[in-house]
Amino acid sequence: MAKVKIQGSASGTGIFTVTAPDSDTNRTITLPDGTGTLAFTTGDDDKLPLAGGTLTGDLDISDTGVGALTVGGTTNAYSAPVLFTVTDLGLDITDGTKHLASWATHGGSSHAGSAIGTRSNHDLALITNDTKRVFIDTSGFVGFGESNPMKSLHVSRADSDCMLILESAGTASDKQVCFAEDYGSGNETGGNYWGIGVDSSENELNICFDADTQASMGGPDTVMSIESDGSAEHWVDASVPRLLGATGSNDGGEVYIGVTNTYATSGSTDEFSRIRCSMGNAGIAFGGYKGDDTMTGGARDAGFQIVCQAANAESLRFQIDENGTITASDTSIGSLSDERLKKDIADYTYNLDTFKSLRPRTFKWKNDWEHTGDETRRGFIAQEIEPVDDYWVSTDKIRPPTDQILDKETYYTKDDELPEGKNIGDVKTPTTYGYQYEKGDGCDYDLLDDGSDLANIQMIAKLGKKDAMYVSVIKQLITKIETLETKVTALEA
Repeated sequence: MAKVKIQGSASGTGIFTVTAPDSDTNRTITLPDGTGTLAFTTGDDDKLPLAGGTLTGDLDISDTGVGALTVGGTTNAYSAPVLFTVTDLGLDITDGTKHLASWATHGGSSHAGSAIGTRSNHDLALITNDTKRVFIDTSGFVGFGESNPMKSLHVSRADSDCMLILESAGTASDKQVCFAEDYGSGNETGGNYWGIGVDSSENELNICFDADTQASMGGPDTVMSIESDGSAEHWVDASVPRLLGATGSNDGGEVYIGVTNTYATSGSTDEFSRIRCSMGNAGIAFGGYKGDDTMTGGARDAGFQIVCQAANAESLRFQIDENGTITASDTSIGSLSDERLKKDIADYTYNLDTFKSLRPRTFKWKNDWEHTGDETRRGFIAQEIEPVDDYWVSTDKIRPPTDQILDKETYYTKDDELPEGKNIGDVKTPTTYGYQYEKGDGCDYDLLDDGSDLANIQMIAKLGKKDAMYVSVIKQLITKIETLETKVTALEA
């Protein structure tokens, strides 16, 4: 078979076209030392013949149709032949099944412009240091460090912190992530633009909203802001009455909003934890105060206070201490009594015999730790009031005592030296309790779980210790009056 041999260099430039050799003749071509075009012609097609040697230097395959170059065989570095196919000013690399393609310009309607990716139904991976780093699956989900991305963007990192960094060098620039129903050009009417990020001052993290244009950080679009010192602010439109909602579900337990003053020093009792309600330049506050320094299990007492504002000054108006003692600037409680709101008004006379049947009592609590003090108390017995006048008795469901946590459990973190068999997230120290309910421990809840019709129901008397004093004194006066009446009647007889 005849061969074509390319060698050497000659002066001048030009285009060399070599007709296909016949079976008996070899052809030798000397390339110009400048840039030229080399073509081999067989029939009407220009192409390079297959070669078994080594080609060094630049190879330019140019024609108006399809050019292809097969590189390697079944014994190359990745044990598969690779076919380079030039199409529509692009390059397709394939092993016969998978196709990796790129274009500087593509005329097809579905691939117009520049592109790189797979044309077959296969994922695309980007590699650095011979390790796959970025993955794009066939549905378009993108994974950074995650070979099986579950959503549009999935970031995973096992060997270090997993962080996304948004950085803008401009001091007047927002750094934000934008969420939009219809982003368009960033100012679509009804686009509903949400933004999370920081403004140019970088002193606060903002959540912002605008219905018609991309939300601006730190301006009138802001609905929530967290300052660099940790304080937070929340804004709503003037027409929205509900500012904040908190919803939870805990079967048999409590849900709560916590406001905590973490300052704790032995002997210090001056700290408060309050919720403040302001109206213009005036306001009130309510919350807890320390009964002692709260530093040990026996000194963790706290009470409740209400502070009101009058004459531009705040004053304590109402307080319940840790023993349940109530103090106030005025302890009288008024009742709504406007005649315009009432009907069927009639005189009322309490039955004297009913009153005389009320029995003031003294008693002690079986579980004084669940009540106020351990001394003898004054009051009434609800079961004794009910048959006399049930107007003064009510009932309520009783619940197990709340667990009294001394110290919450802690967990191992990445900064701890892990003992053998322990992992990050495992319990490091368990919760310690001043009291933790156990069925049958004799608390009030267990005493009332007696199998009767009132099981787990506690009876409540609306008459208290002052009422006991008044009833006792009045009953004594009635007895004296009745004695005097008897004597007067005898004298008159």
